[in-house]
Amino acid sequence: MRAGFSYSDAGDTKQDGVTIDSNKQTKFWIGTGISPSATTQVILNYGRDLKVENGFKENNRINLRLMKVF
Repeated sequence: MRAGFSYSDAGDTKQDGVTIDSNKQTKFWIGTGISPSATTQVILNYGRDLKVENGFKENNRINLRLMKVF
């Protein structure tokens, strides 16, 4: 099992006396990974943005990775 929580603040931008608010993002994710054999790995993660200011918000995200080493 794995889990994570992150917060990002890209910082305000100021040019020619004009200030643009930064992109702020709070998100979490959970997931798991298994190795059905010595050369195969499967990882499944779910995540979503909890709060976003001045950016795009991900309501849900699912990542599936299958790796086969040969």
